[in-house]
Amino acid sequence: MGASISQPGAASVVRDVLEQAIWKGSGMIEIEKNVPMPMRRQRYPWRQMKVGDSFVVPGKTSGAFSGAKRAAAKATGFKFATRNVEGGVRVWRVA
Repeated sequence: MGASISQPGAASVVRDVLEQAIWKGSGMIEIEKNVPMPMRRQRYPWRQMKVGDSFVVPGKTSGAFSGAKRAAAKATGFKFATRNVEGGVRVWRVA
């Protein structure tokens, strides 16, 4: 018979350690724990905008930009309006 482990959860800890050792020894990708994720770079200044502020996105149209506008409105709770302008789309914070 095999050795018994008296603590609950100890078997899963042993299994995790063995799995990590196998992965590490095989030259495969190592799983790391508690590595902080870097902050995402904001492409557009949604959260810094005040009502009445605007910016231009070169090379885009209002239709092509609608998904980004909708996602920003959902994430911030702000309302935005877009209009096609020469060379791109202008985005205003309206509420």
